[in-house]
Amino acid sequence: MVHFRFLKKYIAKMICKFKKKRHLYRKRIKMFLGVYFGILVVLPCLLAAIIAKRVRGVPVIICPRVMKALGKDGLAIWPVIFLTEPPLTMNDKSTKMFRHECIHLHQQRELCVIFFYPLYFLEALTLYI
Repeated sequence: MVHFRFLKKYIAKMICKFKKKRHLYRKRIKMFLGVYFGILVVLPCLLAAIIAKRVRGVPVIICPRVMKALGKDGLAIWPVIFLTEPPLTMNDKSTKMFRHECIHLHQQRELCVIFFYPLYFLEALTLYI
């Protein structure tokens, strides 16, 4: 019988601690969602408006050093495409990487941008496992 009293007190203590810290968890979740929204939606929109050059209606930023540091040749974060090389060839044809990243932009639009990233990261995790 002593063991049950101890267990009951322990559970009551844990519930009390959780109730006290519940507001902290909510703050952390709100902060995470704010950062997530800021980095993946607001920042690219600002970059598209300020820095990017439009190529066939799509904002493109060519930044070979950053992309090489990330180990990527191209990256599409709506509404901007980041590339290591120019998106068009000498005879005004689009490169394979530019077309590939444009497809990702279309996918992001279809999934309302926010839902694309978790699905993309889950797919990447399944490929590495």
